[in-house]
Amino acid sequence: MTSEMKGTIMGCLTRLWLQCTQPDLAEQLRYAQRILNRFDTNPTPREHLMLRHMAANAHTTISMLLADLAADWQSAGPIQRRLLAATDRYATPLMRRLQTVATADSKETSE
Repeated sequence: MTSEMKGTIMGCLTRLWLQCTQPDLAEQLRYAQRILNRFDTNPTPREHLMLRHMAANAHTTISMLLADLAADWQSAGPIQRRLLAATDRYATPLMRRLQTVATADSKETSE
């Protein structure tokens, strides 16, 4: 998770809540962060292509898990709504970045 998510009390509560109630989503968010971290380390052209596919797959999976989570919005209490909103605030930029990586031009074509 990002430093702003780790550094706040709400971030800690959100991580704990996700881990307890939505372990698949928590794992996919950590996996996506690892993909993005690896992408930032100047991968080889072959790794670049593999990371693009991994990012596209992670984006799709997280989108589905977030849609399932959002379906509970109407029946959620005030605390759970805050946790859902905090999850969305964290996931939105991560999803945007995954989409950027998934559609990035391959280094093979630029060399």
